[in-house]
Amino acid sequence: MSSSSKPRRRSSRRVLVAASAATVLLSGCSSVDLNPGQAAIINDDVKISQNEVDDTVMAACDYIEISAEDNPDAQALAISDLRSNLTTSKILTPLYADLLDELDLTIRPADVDKLTGQNPLPDGLSDEDEEILTDYFEELAVLQLSQALIGSHAVDPTVTNSSQLTTDESASGADTVSAFLDEQDVDVNPQYGTWNGANVVFESGSLSTPVSERAQPLEADPETGVTDVSDLPPSQVCGG
Repeated sequence: MSSSSKPRRRSSRRVLVAASAATVLLSGCSSVDLNPGQAAIINDDVKISQNEVDDTVMAACDYIEISAEDNPDAQALAISDLRSNLTTSKILTPLYADLLDELDLTIRPADVDKLTGQNPLPDGLSDEDEEILTDYFEELAVLQLSQALIGSHAVDPTVTNSSQLTTDESASGADTVSAFLDEQDVDVNPQYGTWNGANVVFESGSLSTPVSERAQPLEADPETGVTDVSDLPPSQVCGG
């Protein structure tokens, strides 16, 4: 189906979020040496652009809202939380690839396809969103398989291929992953959160600069890590 028959959803939301991000970036001071347009830099080499993260955030937001149409009890999500979570996965994807190479472990494409197939896309997405989300779900599948394979390899060193996975031993590889991540140099644009050595964590200062009288400072619950969306404007919420 052509993109002309699939109009982009929430276009006004996309403009507002983009404007919010631009205002924060211009008004805030970065504590890391990031070039304009970058969300994160890994080991002074791998660069993750703001466009890549923001396009994925908006596609995921459309996915959440379309899925919520059939589920009235679906929980709304702050875009700040979604942005931090997606930035984390964008950072971990190349890092896990390096760790797999270091351990000489292999993820089978067929296993990625099988796992990705468990997340069918709903009708109503634009062609662009479908392409972005297909790539993103493949990244998530690789990360999930990588965690399981690293854990299984820690339990049984003869397990070196995702085709050998029979149980989820992800927790068994936690020490290996943690030690590897501790050695990596990850700089994150404060607009997207702060890297804590394993995840991008949202902090109240990350998106607290108001871009209009409706904008609200955001603060994640310290126990759940989820932002209270009850007082946020629609432009800062997915599924609301």
